[in-house]
Amino acid sequence: DESLPVWANGAVDLQLWLNWDRGDPSLEARLEGHDLLVTGQDSSWQVPLQRVALQGHLIHRENRWSLFVADLQVEQDSVELTLPRLQLDQWDNALRIRASDLPLEPINSIVSRQEALPETLRNVLTALHPRGQLPSLQVSIGNLEHPTDDWQVEANFAALAVDSFNGAPGITSATGYTQIIPGNALVVLDSQL
Repeated sequence: DESLPVWANGAVDLQLWLNWDRGDPSLEARLEGHDLLVTGQDSSWQVPLQRVALQGHLIHRENRWSLFVADLQVEQDSVELTLPRLQLDQWDNALRIRASDLPLEPINSIVSRQEALPETLRNVLTALHPRGQLPSLQVSIGNLEHPTDDWQVEANFAALAVDSFNGAPGITSATGYTQIIPGNALVVLDSQL
């Protein structure tokens, strides 16, 4: 089955430029969408977004697709999120997402209200209320057919704050690095004063 795993309904203004250089295709795009509803192929989940805008560049080289996104803007429920850079790489059955300068508070506000996430996770995100920045983030999925088996998250964080939760103390103004894999996590806190 070659159908797309995700569908979107809504209004979109899209400009595309296609380039073909010695057998290597590339595509440049500018997109602005309003009143979008992104839905899984089987309609088991939905993500409403009031506005999404971006500039993108999609290239194919050496069996790898790479999407470079600039000025990604997302708006939902009067919360605005702007990401200066985002990169997605897909090869074989693997996916890697890289981003920089991610503000946690607007991401949490948008994500924690999405019914596509399990209710327990939404409740935890709401209770923790993460704030601060992720200067760099990388999410890797080794096998898209079994994404929960082979994944990794790496991030640098700055001015991180989370509220207390289930008896665990909160954090204010933490800086450091984390690496998370199935069943294991590493957190390194910067101890400079």
